[in-house]
Amino acid sequence: MSSRDTETVPVLWINLERGDHRRRRMLKALAAGGWTHQRIEAIDGRDPTGRLRASPDLARFGTAFPGVRRFAETSPFRRTTRSELACLASWQRALARAADSMRDLDAETILLLEDDCGATLACPQAWPVSIDEVAAAAGDAWTAIQMAPINPTARRRLFERWRDDRRPVAEKRHVRSHGNGAVLIHRRAIERLRPHLPADPDAAPKSLRHPCLVRPVADKWLYAMLPADTVFVAAVPILTLDAADSELHPGHVDRFHRGSREMVESIWREGGWTELAEALAAWDATA
Repeated sequence: MSSRDTETVPVLWINLERGDHRRRRMLKALAAGGWTHQRIEAIDGRDPTGRLRASPDLARFGTAFPGVRRFAETSPFRRTTRSELACLASWQRALARAADSMRDLDAETILLLEDDCGATLACPQAWPVSIDEVAAAAGDAWTAIQMAPINPTARRRLFERWRDDRRPVAEKRHVRSHGNGAVLIHRRAIERLRPHLPADPDAAPKSLRHPCLVRPVADKWLYAMLPADTVFVAAVPILTLDAADSELHPGHVDRFHRGSREMVESIWREGGWTELAEALAAWDATA
């Protein structure tokens, strides 16, 4: 199928300064796909000079999506890691930059990605659904669409639902799956989030405010800050994590990431979407 996504949807991608291998892969895929894009330098949790302090907002509980609130976690009392706080700070920086990019490019939507979720950006013309179609299916008031949920069971169920009804999104309030590998953001989300974003995204973060019932991590913070009926999940897997490693949760690579990638690849085989699999193999092969 043909796609106008590269003309209408700019890409912002988050990448650590020391993440040169991931940066090479992203640049190669973005160039092959012909995307307008901007790199956002991630805040490094290993930097000892960085100030990373979470501050709960006791007046804000956060939207209760499945599994988002802390009491629904397996280990609700564990300490949030410095890497998780750095990831949240990076996403807040990216969202602050998104407002400027969308204005400069006259764009209503923008695709925010981690640097391990960009393999199939190399072949948008081969996607079984376009971003425009995904956004249209979410209606007229959506704010964010999770494009690469991690949970492999959720990915299978979403795909089977799409196979039945051909609707390429589902409401996130009915889907338990985390992950900020790729999120489509509408201008409406930026307007809602603006008071909670850094005024100067280049400055070092001071206090990371978050709903008091939600752990201060990027994906849960983002979704919990938005109204439940405006957040959706993509049903057709056009983007997936590479599942090679994880800066935040190395233990999740085997438990979730690899299983999610394997599930996506099996869905691609069922759909006959060989170009997506080839793009992922080329991504893996990039030195």
